[in-house]
Amino acid sequence: MVAVPGDVEVRNSRREYAFALVVLLVGAVGSVVAYGATWVTVTVPVFAGEASPTTQETFTGRELIGFGGAAGWVALAAVAGIIATRTWGRVIVGGVAVMAGATAGVAGLTFIFSRDALIRAAVDDGEIISAQSNLWWLLAAVSGLAVVVAGIMVVVRGRRWAALGRRYERAGGTRISDGQPTSAAQAWDALDQGQDPTADDPRLT
Repeated sequence: MVAVPGDVEVRNSRREYAFALVVLLVGAVGSVVAYGATWVTVTVPVFAGEASPTTQETFTGRELIGFGGAAGWVALAAVAGIIATRTWGRVIVGGVAVMAGATAGVAGLTFIFSRDALIRAAVDDGEIISAQSNLWWLLAAVSGLAVVVAGIMVVVRGRRWAALGRRYERAGGTRISDGQPTSAAQAWDALDQGQDPTADDPRLT
């Protein structure tokens, strides 16, 4: 079977589209999960000015950096937006995804440089005996970066994905009077649907 150049281009476009969606989805889910997890566990006195008894309070990333958690949900919504839009609409959604990813990623990194200030703000400047943090901020930062990468792909290539699809339908994807596919890609699609792409095809008789 000889690959038709147009079919190869369409397949590559579909792979790019699928890859961008997967990266965006993984990054968005990672951001939502990271900001919903506990980042800090603080030991504070039950009574002000007394070293004991003590109690522990936990704070999630969303509680420490609210706008970072919100950005994760925006990125998740962008997945549906990219699927639902075409051409310039898809580019705009891709731009929103870039901004959401950057916000979520930078917010994660902000925790490292402003850890103590964020913890003090979370306990309303109360007395703190000890504070322990973990690496959920790192997942937040990496997930944000993934969203940015996927968003840039959509901005740069999103319009081309839609244009290739329309061109394929007009040229390579047209059907002759007997209803048979005229391209290798459509033949494979027919096989996936349980149809025989060669049935009653006058070109093969």
